[in-house]
Amino acid sequence: MIVLNNINKKYKNVTALDDVSVLFPPNKVIGIIGPNGSGKSTLLKILTGLINNYQGKIEYQGIDKSDISLASEEFGFPSYYSAAQILEIFQLMKNGDDNQRRDIIDQLQLNEHLDKKVSKLSQGYKQRLNIACALLGNSSLVIFDEPNNGLDPSGFILLRKLILSLKAENKSIFIASHLLNEVESVCDKVLFIKEGQIVCFEDKTTLLETYETLENAYSQTIGM
Repeated sequence: MIVLNNINKKYKNVTALDDVSVLFPPNKVIGIIGPNGSGKSTLLKILTGLINNYQGKIEYQGIDKSDISLASEEFGFPSYYSAAQILEIFQLMKNGDDNQRRDIIDQLQLNEHLDKKVSKLSQGYKQRLNIACALLGNSSLVIFDEPNNGLDPSGFILLRKLILSLKAENKSIFIASHLLNEVESVCDKVLFIKEGQIVCFEDKTTLLETYETLENAYSQTIGM
């Protein structure tokens, strides 16, 4: 469980998070949805410790802060390394094992691209590599920041299966995404954020019972 108490974050004169308080239950898939600039990425970076200069308090209960993995398209890999080398480095960093690395490579269908330099990978396969690195090790919380960006339909399906397999292992998973249908297909709870404030945090089933679709819930809750 993670508890945020009165989290505030500003970039110069821009408020990214405005007095955010929320309790994230463990072992759930949580979708985080909001317009561009709403504070999604800032929230995730604070949770992972990439941003430390904020006001407020976070309580990590049952989760070691160092045991959180983040897959973000903002992270770039050295262009002169091969995909295989990147995976080996992350395996060592995160105490993964060879069998796990091979399984992840198979699941994300990276086998034919392992010898390619990062600079030669398409955007979609760079994203798959990014996701693979986040899955290495035994993190209790895995965070995906816009994981579908650059993926083709096959990548969407593979990612959905991976998230559901993590869910079956009782992992905690956060997904920030603009793709409402993908969030709807895998999430247990959904958080809507706008202008740095949480507008709604509710069970997906409750939202669907009330609004029929997540798209309707978003448009009516955010105020489009």
